[in-house]
Formats: sequence, C-alpha cells, structure tokens
Amino acid sequence: FYSPGIANSELAGLNLNDYNDAMESENFNFGFTNYDNLGWSLLVVFQSITLEGWTDVMYMLQDASSSALGFLYFLSLIIIGSFFLLNIVLAIVWDAFMDIRDANPEEKDDDSDAEAEAQGDGAEKAAVGGNETETMDNSLKSWLYALSGLVLRRNATDIDKRLREYHPWPPVRWARAIAAHSIFQGFIILIITMNVVVLSMDRYPVPLGPRGVVAGFTTTFNVIFIIEFIILHFAVLPITFWSDNTLAFDGFIVLISVIE
Repeated sequence: FYSPGIANSELAGLNLNDYNDAMESENFNFGFTNYDNLGWSLLVVFQSITLEGWTDVMYMLQDASSSALGFLYFLSLIIIGSFFLLNIVLAIVWDAFMDIRDANPEEKDDDSDAEAEAQGDGAEKAAVGGNETETMDNSLKSWLYALSGLVLRRNATDIDKRLREYHPWPPVRWARAIAAHSIFQGFIILIITMNVVVLSMDRYPVPLGPRGVVAGFTTTFNVIFIIEFIILHFAVLPITFWSDNTLAFDGFIVLISVIE
C-alpha cells in the first residue's frame, strides 16, 4: 500500500535500487542531464545558456539539492552566461569582421601606445629606483608610488622586459634566468595542461582506485605551482607581481590551492 509506485505514479516501473536505471529514465532526460563529470556538466551549461529547456534543469537541481541555491545558480548562469557572455562573443566576432573589412593599419596608435608604455616604465624606474643620496622623504614617496601600482597603474610593467633586466642581487638574477628560460615556461604550460586533464577526470560517483592517483597528481602539481610562485616573486619582485593582472590571478589560484 505504501510502495513508491503507488504513492507516486511517476515512480511506477522504476527500479529504485539501481541508481543508473533510475537516472536513464525519461524523467531525468535519459541520463544526459547531470553534473557527474566535466563533459556532461559542459553540455548542461551550454543547454542552459541557450535557453533551451533550462527551467527543467533548474527544477531537477532544486529537487536534488536546494531550492534557493538552485535558483541563485541559474539566475547567475542565465544573466551572466546567456545575456552577457553570448553577446560578448557576438560583439567580438562582429569587431573582427569589421577589422578585416576595414584592413587599415593604425600605426599612429601603435606608436602612441609604445611611447606611453615607455613613459610608464621610465616613471616607475624613477619612482622605485633612486640613489644613495636621496632623502628619507623621497624614499618614502618612491615606495608609495610603487605601492600605488597595485591599484592605480596595473599592467604598467612589461614582464618580459623586466625578466631581461640586470639586478645586483644574485637570487633575483638566478630567478630571472630561470623564469625567462623557454624550457621552464614550456614545462609550466605542460603542467597546466596535465592539471586540466586530471581535474577533468573528476566524476561522480568517485571510484576508490583512481581517487588516490588523482590526489597524488594534484598534490604534485600544487607543489610545482608553489615553486613557480616563489620564483616569479624573486624574478619580478612582489609589487610588480601583484600589479600585473595575469600574474596576480595565477598567484590567487595558487593561494587558494594551498588553503584548500
């Protein structure tokens, strides 16, 4: 009398003891709608941002977890993914099309950008540098000017050019030699690629065997990224590191991995 098939007619004929059999039914879109691995997750997100049946997916997520969290997740996904990012992609395609159609080189703008960049580098050297005869007041102003680069003058330094500059302190010279070497840069790109592949292997339910292997790879990659984090801090110095958006983002990811 209290069996699931009688209490809910939609459960009639389903084997509730078999997880896969229940998920592959019509009620769950024949198993295509899930977040068990990276591939299915990307498919669900793509379906949602195209606004094709996204409400059904939201209802499934709300039933599986939380109504409030499901609502907030799809609210942000539709607004950012569908209304914003898709339009950004269309704008980029249109801008590229217009550039190809015009095909007019803007040498004057390139020259002005190069001049502005040279002036920015010169101003930074004048502020951070100094000589032994500077007063304490000028030294304080130089540090304040350098610290302002963390907020007001982001991406003002050419990192490749900074790595080729000479520095009197031997650890900085060694770090710059390592960071500027093509083998080191290629090795880091290889590790990033391998890390993406390992992270994409995460799925639900997690098998007991590969769990230890994935954890070992993840720990190894984190150690390598921490070493790269330290080398770059010595090579470009902390203020320049955190004033560059790309390096600051990488550093933030490394810190998050350490905390996690």
